[in-house]
Amino acid sequence: MNFTAIDFETANNKRTSACALGLVKIENCVITKSVNYLFKPIPFYFTNSHIHNIYEEDVINKPYFVDCWNEIQDIIGDDLIIAHNAAFDLSVLRSLLEHEKIEFPNLKYVCTWRLSEKYFELKNYKLPTISNHLNIFLNHHEALSDAVACAKIAIELLKLNDCNCLQELSNQFQIGELYPPFDYRPFSSSFRNSNSSKKNIVTLSTPTENPFKKLLDNTSNKLNGLTIVYSGMFEWFERDELKKLIENNGGKNTSSISKKTSYLVAGENTGPSKREKAEKLEVSIISEDEFIALIK
Repeated sequence: MNFTAIDFETANNKRTSACALGLVKIENCVITKSVNYLFKPIPFYFTNSHIHNIYEEDVINKPYFVDCWNEIQDIIGDDLIIAHNAAFDLSVLRSLLEHEKIEFPNLKYVCTWRLSEKYFELKNYKLPTISNHLNIFLNHHEALSDAVACAKIAIELLKLNDCNCLQELSNQFQIGELYPPFDYRPFSSSFRNSNSSKKNIVTLSTPTENPFKKLLDNTSNKLNGLTIVYSGMFEWFERDELKKLIENNGGKNTSSISKKTSYLVAGENTGPSKREKAEKLEVSIISEDEFIALIK
């Protein structure tokens, strides 16, 4: 099976601020092509340089993402996309294309983070943890190194399960998909038959309509035993709504990060001190989309 691993790095908290992309093409479980891109971010300012060591001077003479999109799309072709924490990387791709009013391509994607949760038993499922477990070299937050590690994790998952299809490994998940013009279906643990109608697709071109609003009326035990902190601004829910969602699904909402914290749900402008403490304590940092996938 052929697939392409991607990893974006962003200059700041805006999803349009991609400043680097690692892209790795895999054919029959062999890496056949790897490309590292640097971009001028939109907007052009850096607050994440301490994470990925990319600065304004590194990209001042580089193209914008849109200038490279046709080449990137040609490399990907009809491949399945994979990413580690795909909710983040695919949200960056969607935001970049929406910003330029470029229709989404037809593509499917899976998340190696979520697959790793299913097939490994580790203290957490961050890229460094899994890479260390599998003896994969990683220079974390260097986009190409992250994409290569993601690709190698996927290859190892296929080998360990004597399988040649990532979609088969994802049989307990809803496969993520992008559809033209501006629609998508997130990769989710809430399994949907791949032949189901598009009623679960999110239409980004009408952002005032929240397709997840009905979740506010649901109750479940899906977050039992989990302590969750949220920080920043979110696309689909207000902060008080997130609190309600956590509590309605059996979770505990707190305002501070500790060793007992299960997840930090990070939105735009997440408090840097919260993110730093979560990373230090190895608390899983998830996006709003990933949080939604936990309770769907």
